[in-house]
Amino acid sequence: MEKSKLLTLAVVALLILNIGTLVFLFLGKPHPGPGMGPEGMGRPKPKEIIIEQLGLDASQIKVYEGLIKEHRQSVDSLDRIIRESKDALYQNLANDSGDAVDTALIAKINADQKQIELTHYQHFLGIKKLRKPEQKEKFEVLTEGLHHLFGR
Repeated sequence: MEKSKLLTLAVVALLILNIGTLVFLFLGKPHPGPGMGPEGMGRPKPKEIIIEQLGLDASQIKVYEGLIKEHRQSVDSLDRIIRESKDALYQNLANDSGDAVDTALIAKINADQKQIELTHYQHFLGIKKLRKPEQKEKFEVLTEGLHHLFGR
């Protein structure tokens, strides 16, 4: 009889633990909703943060949205090229073509990644040119936290 009580107690304890885990999973995290950041964790989007922190007016916002569009197109294109180069690099593992091809592909990936970083920097130079003189201090404060805003 003692073994059956122990088994019953273990089953009840596991059942309570499972229910507690499910409650935590469903009620413990915020669910993505409108206006939430890219990860859906309740964070505002970087675009919204920059507009708010700099206090951009309507004409500045219009120009800024154009900058964003150009920036995304450039970065998406470079990301696609990097993915293709990485695919070629890893497919080359099966071949015995030598290190020269691998080295060339890695150098291309590095060059393309460098171009992405330059594209990011030029994007923020565009935002810097967009600002008005009274937004200079706000821009300086913004630049101190850019790596947190866009860091992955």
